[in-house]
Amino acid sequence: MKPAAWYTAAVTAAILPLVYWTTWRVLTGPFSVEVQSMVVGAVVSGGLSSVTGFWLGSSASSQRKDERGG
Repeated sequence: MKPAAWYTAAVTAAILPLVYWTTWRVLTGPFSVEVQSMVVGAVVSGGLSSVTGFWLGSSASSQRKDERGG
C-alpha cells in the first residue's frame, strides 16, 4: 500500500468513531428535536457529498488521463 493510502486510512479510522459517537450522543441525549434533525441532516449530507465527490473526482481524473493519452 502506498504511503498516501496509509495516511488516508489512518485519518478515516480516527475520524469515523468520533462521528459515530457524536451522532449517537446527540440522538440519545437530552437534545431538542431540531438539534437532532440538524445532526442527522449533516451526517447524511456529508456521506452523500463524500461519495459523490469521490465518484465525480475519479471520473474527472480518468477523463484527464484519457485526454493526455496515458
